[in-house]
Amino acid sequence: MKLLKWATKLAIYIAFSAATFATSQATDNPSALETHMYHWLRGSAEWRTDNPGYNPAAVQNSGATTKEFAVTWKFGPNKQHLVGEISAISVDGHSIIVASMYAFYNPSRKLVRQVVISRSGTYSVDETPVRATRTPFGEPEIGIAVEYKADGTIQTLKHENTFFENGIQHSDVYEKKPDDTWELQRRWIWKLLQK
Repeated sequence: MKLLKWATKLAIYIAFSAATFATSQATDNPSALETHMYHWLRGSAEWRTDNPGYNPAAVQNSGATTKEFAVTWKFGPNKQHLVGEISAISVDGHSIIVASMYAFYNPSRKLVRQVVISRSGTYSVDETPVRATRTPFGEPEIGIAVEYKADGTIQTLKHENTFFENGIQHSDVYEKKPDDTWELQRRWIWKLLQK
């Protein structure tokens, strides 16, 4: 029931935000979202990483193991928001969407809000001040997300994404501890898919 209440609130918020976008003036910098998300959107806008838990022996025994993950982004109508997907890709090339992502620019607050909703019912929200210029290659983009898990627990995560000109991205994910320190949880190396 708690999750349904949160999902309802989220749906209302997304609808309100979409309405805010639709009524914003052209002078509100319509390219702000594209500038902010530049590295994710370049080239094919599809990024892949190996699954660190992939085990070829397990594939022979069970037949179904995620070999890699993919992240893709694309603009919605009028470039007012982005829709993204995180997919799990099996060894035989089949993929399944494991999370949906939404990003939009709030011109009145000068923030980009990203919302991720996973198949498990977990969702996270990240509000980041809009970047007026593209982040230079080799410099990290940092976002703080509050993650609301399906079991009712809440976790604060910091994402440090560093993009390189050669189509490689290093992504470090840290968890905020009770003493306000950050502990590294995961490290990913993403590659921009060439099409």
